[in-house]
Amino acid sequence: MIVLYLAFQVSLDPQGILKAKVFQGKVILYFALLTLSEIVLLIWNYSKFGSDSQDFNILGSFVGFISTIISFLLVYFLLYFSIKSDFDMQRFIRGSMLTLFLMGVFILLPQLTVAAGKNIFLGWANLLDRSILRVGKFPATI
Repeated sequence: MIVLYLAFQVSLDPQGILKAKVFQGKVILYFALLTLSEIVLLIWNYSKFGSDSQDFNILGSFVGFISTIISFLLVYFLLYFSIKSDFDMQRFIRGSMLTLFLMGVFILLPQLTVAAGKNIFLGWANLLDRSILRVGKFPATI
């Protein structure tokens, strides 16, 4: 959806993207230093500890890192094209705060309650685990 939105924004003003200075020098420096530090840490980690069959190899780790960078860049572009005024910025901040509040109430609080030994929200936590929060290949522990 983000890519479709960005393509729509570029199609509205194709020349505007060429004229706009999307990347400030600090943004480029940040991503360059982040990438360089990740490469150095990956090389150091695998030279010191090696790799076993339980984790990614060095290429898999770097691909995972690059996918994270691409996600950051997509969100950066989304915000760059979406926020044009102070009102847009206030709406973005309010929406972010509302999202964090709802996530805390509907996801974090039930999971913490179950982890503390209270089984009030056990069914809800298991539903979240089976449907939304499943990130790995491991079976549910609750």
